[in-house]
Amino acid sequence: MPVKNISAILSLIHDVVWVDPGGVHGFAHYSIRHGMQEMQEYTTFDLAKNLQPMLWDPTRYVVGVERFVLNVNTIKKKDAAHAAIEGMGVVRYLATIERDVAIFDDSQTSSVVKKFCPDAVLKRADWYRPSKDGHMNDAARHIFYWLASNNLLSYSLIKALEGK
Repeated sequence: MPVKNISAILSLIHDVVWVDPGGVHGFAHYSIRHGMQEMQEYTTFDLAKNLQPMLWDPTRYVVGVERFVLNVNTIKKKDAAHAAIEGMGVVRYLATIERDVAIFDDSQTSSVVKKFCPDAVLKRADWYRPSKDGHMNDAARHIFYWLASNNLLSYSLIKALEGK
């Protein structure tokens, strides 16, 4: 979701963290100044354990979590769906209740970011990491999309998006 007056708060924002919920949660951490810092897959407990201390200075952070759409397919993934909902609650709590991050975003859906930033773009950006379920790559896609939506893509990420 584009943020109004992003230029006014850009000087405060140093990092973008995104969680892609699932049976395991994809996690990506991007530094505006230094690029991609970390991509992991965590259980809900490990997600909370690693995210909480990271947000020591909440004014520096954009924290996002994928919008989880409930549909017929959700029933087929009941254990993963429960874990996803649980993980989303952990992220929402840590980002908005325990800490008051600069920006919290839960507006992006999986289908939009996968279309905008397919694996080929992640590979050109050197953000692609092989994994069992791909959740960490999906978290990275959300960061890429957020950066693009707010006109914050670096030159190298623009080139990756353009296919160069």
